[in-house]
Amino acid sequence: MSQASYFDLTKSGQVLGPGNAVDASLDARLTDLSARFAGTYLADVSVSNTSATLVATDVQSGILKTTPAVAITLTTPTAVALLAAEAAVSPVVVGRGYEFNVVNLASVTYTVTLAAGNGVTLIGNAVVGPNSNGRFYLRFTNVTASTEAVTVIRL
Repeated sequence: MSQASYFDLTKSGQVLGPGNAVDASLDARLTDLSARFAGTYLADVSVSNTSATLVATDVQSGILKTTPAVAITLTTPTAVALLAAEAAVSPVVVGRGYEFNVVNLASVTYTVTLAAGNGVTLIGNAVVGPNSNGRFYLRFTNVTASTEAVTVIRL
C-alpha cells in the first residue's frame, strides 16, 4: 500500500492525495500529513547526555534518546523556535500540535528533567526516570508574533 493511500480523498471519482491535489497549498498539506503519519518525522534523535537546550527540529522528530551519566535537564526550545520550525513544514494554527518522547537510557538512578524554554508552559511530571520513557504532547496555544506560546503536557 502506498504512503499516499492512507490519505486519499475521493470526490466525483477523482482521488486526491499528495502529488495530485487541486491546488499547491492543499498538496503541500497532504504531503505533510502523509509524511508525518508515515513516520518521516519519527526518526530517533540522540540528544546531549549532559544538560542542554533542545533543537526544535529534534523535538519534531518525535523520539529523543539520551544516556546520561548524571541527572540532567533538557530545556525545550523557545516557543518562537518551535513555531518557526513547525511553520517551515506547514501553516501553524492555535491548537495544532504533536507528540514527542524523551527516552532515558540510563541504567541506574540518573533522571532526565524536561524544563520549559521561553514561552513554553509545562504541565505534569517533567522528570523521566532511568530506563523509561516520558511521552509529551506539544500544543501551539498562541501563534501571534511577539506573543508566541506553547504548552507541553506529560501524557
